[in-house]
Amino acid sequence: MMDMVEAIRQVREVFKPDTYFEAYPKHFNRYIGTDVHVLEIGVYRGGSLELWRDFFGPEAMIYGVDWEDKGLDVEDEQIEILIADVNKAGSMEMIKTEFPRVDIVIDDCGHDMDQQKRLFMNLYPHVSPNGIWVTEDVYTSYWGSLYNPTGERTFIEYTKDLIDELMAVTKPDHSLEGVTDFTLSAGSIHYYPGLFIVEKQVRRIADLVV
Repeated sequence: MMDMVEAIRQVREVFKPDTYFEAYPKHFNRYIGTDVHVLEIGVYRGGSLELWRDFFGPEAMIYGVDWEDKGLDVEDEQIEILIADVNKAGSMEMIKTEFPRVDIVIDDCGHDMDQQKRLFMNLYPHVSPNGIWVTEDVYTSYWGSLYNPTGERTFIEYTKDLIDELMAVTKPDHSLEGVTDFTLSAGSIHYYPGLFIVEKQVRRIADLVV
């Protein structure tokens, strides 16, 4: 994958560390050559959209969302960009309406705590049942007031609650205490330097009985 990344970087700006591209094939390779629908939020000049198009192949559809129109020149038969400000009311519904099917979501947006949590809570349920959620640049949880001026719980702290939900099982009396919608939709959670990834998987209550 790195050869493809370097080729794209010769003509477009792709602001992602090389370590991300070491992690991504572990999760994305199963979609190569399929009609996967990929949504990236925060695309700047669109270089990463061309990267995903070339990586996943000619059957893939690549969608981007950004509040600026600097990347529109990369649009083609496989790439579509929606100009929308995710901080404004109604933007999440607009995204879901414009892109009714998404198999992979990559949040490369503003990276502040509120935005990362809000995007996940609103758009994670929109990802297809066996799809993938990615939040990039989660190291901002450790950057203090620069990305967390109000001192709220960080995105990483929020995701630690999701670990508890992933691990939830029914009690000996078969009560569902601790089991959430996330419990029933997530197969695994992965952390890499700068990355938070959820692999979705439909799970039944019966699977949670111990």
